[in-house]
Amino acid sequence: MPELGNLRTETISSIRGTLNDLIPIASLPPEILEEIFDICVSWLYTYTSHQKPKKHRLAWTQVCQSWRRISLSSSRLWAYIDLCDARFADEFLVRSKQTPLSLVTTPKHNSSPLTLTTDKLTIHAHRLRSIDVFLSPDEMVLLFQSIGPNLWTVASLSLKLPPMKSTLLLNIAIPSVRRLNLDGVAVPWETCQNLTSLSLRGVNQEYTPSISEMYLIFMKSPRLQSIRLENYTPPNPDISLPPQPQSPSQPESHFIHLAHLTDLTISTNAPTATTLLSRLSLTPTTRLQLHLSLSDDLHTLFPRSGLPHAPNTAHLLPIHTIRLSQ
Repeated sequence: MPELGNLRTETISSIRGTLNDLIPIASLPPEILEEIFDICVSWLYTYTSHQKPKKHRLAWTQVCQSWRRISLSSSRLWAYIDLCDARFADEFLVRSKQTPLSLVTTPKHNSSPLTLTTDKLTIHAHRLRSIDVFLSPDEMVLLFQSIGPNLWTVASLSLKLPPMKSTLLLNIAIPSVRRLNLDGVAVPWETCQNLTSLSLRGVNQEYTPSISEMYLIFMKSPRLQSIRLENYTPPNPDISLPPQPQSPSQPESHFIHLAHLTDLTISTNAPTATTLLSRLSLTPTTRLQLHLSLSDDLHTLFPRSGLPHAPNTAHLLPIHTIRLSQ
């Protein structure tokens, strides 16, 4: 009788397989289905604070044998390592093979991040390309103890701590990071270079980059596209710009040219904003947002020309929209 039961199971499975082959989506080439699955994976790890974590992240692997075979043979579908879900993390590390990895944390109730053994992360640290995590200070320190202080392969780094009074200083090197988003975390600012996106929030004054350090970051990142500085309070009034060779033929060498910048958002006091903007060269397409309290009129903010500097075209710089709110 057991043999009869197995035969029935195999027959039913064969019939279901045949029926699956007849549906329209079965006619898609495997590489197209893999692309669709890859998009689905990216959606699983995209969320906001108002969204609940998505369930059934492996659902498409249970649809049919064909989909499961395609999923298991595609290493890139397993490249997101969720530190909040140790049940799958170890298996994902194996299935991802040599694919570049992304470390993430997804919001879950009663979850305990970093239950993944540190030796597993250490072994695969050379494959890290992206880190986007929301952890406690102790968990954050443990994470970087396991993956090491030199993040030579990481191109995108987003670190967030719960709201707290102190800032966590991580002594890590980030020479390859292009997108940097820090909330409650500070790093050695001299290691920041070639950035395309910079966002700083919740950094205490003693760890906030000074205006000179900020200038250096801008100088070493000429292709910056987005800058967001929330509650920017530099630790001292040092506003000196590192010396540059100047000549009569290059009167604009005093300024830092950010030709690719599309968005600049600063939340600070008026004197700091004035100082920080005084040496920046922006383009007419840059969207500038200032969040500050002015005791005087706007002339106190832009005393030199009324606008952020635009080399050779200051008198032609068009302003399409100005919004002032209380």
